[in-house]
Amino acid sequence: MSLVTLEIPVFRALIGRFSSITEFTLPTKVTAGEEIPFAVAGHLDSVPSPDWPNFAVGFAYIEGPMAEITIVVDGETFTLRPRTAVSSRIEPRPSVCTSISLDCRIKALDEGSYKFAALTGHVDVAAGVFYYDDRVDRLVEAAPPAPWPWWLLPLGAGIAVVAVVGGVIYVTEKRREEMLLLMR
Repeated sequence: MSLVTLEIPVFRALIGRFSSITEFTLPTKVTAGEEIPFAVAGHLDSVPSPDWPNFAVGFAYIEGPMAEITIVVDGETFTLRPRTAVSSRIEPRPSVCTSISLDCRIKALDEGSYKFAALTGHVDVAAGVFYYDDRVDRLVEAAPPAPWPWWLLPLGAGIAVVAVVGGVIYVTEKRREEMLLLMR
């Protein structure tokens, strides 16, 4: 297997259905600025047409507000611009029932909406084209980090209750002391 980055015209649809996306775990909602781990996997379901030189599984950055994203795929770091992809391929064309899995991590996304795709098919390295047989698109919304972690809300409410009760007890005791001083 080998990894390569390809630029548009990267994606061209094929006629036929020889392969399929079997796993694409990229979440649809993420926190901006945080690392995003996910997996992509594809399977060669049937004997493809003779013009397939290899079997490839890829991940593409289709569009979004960032000029480029940094992605780690199976331990190697790549920079993807919109309409580019990273793929892993097996050459020469493997037999049926072959699978390729990619362990991926996007380093961080800025706030905004993004479109990504998981692809299976074959790659023409010389032409820089990923001919996809199956494609699964995913819209991802990167939201700003929450100002407070969710678990701090009950903690803050508990502290507020203790502070109010403590204040009431303090004021009550002060008045009691003043009354005792006046009675003497």
